[in-house]
Amino acid sequence: MKQRQLLTLIFLVSLLATIGSLYISYFGDPRNNMYLGDLRNPLRGIAPCALCRYTRICMFPVVFIS
Repeated sequence: MKQRQLLTLIFLVSLLATIGSLYISYFGDPRNNMYLGDLRNPLRGIAPCALCRYTRICMFPVVFIS
């Protein structure tokens, strides 16, 4: 039972990180967008840095693996 809970936690954390990363790269900073009142403007996307790109390469497959 404990192993199943750990796998579920790994899946949820990696899914949340993937969704958050994709949201920020496409729509920009959510806190700033809430301040401006527009949460879905794709013109405010933030390009990821080089280190973030490598982190994404390693993180995105974890959702499917777990």
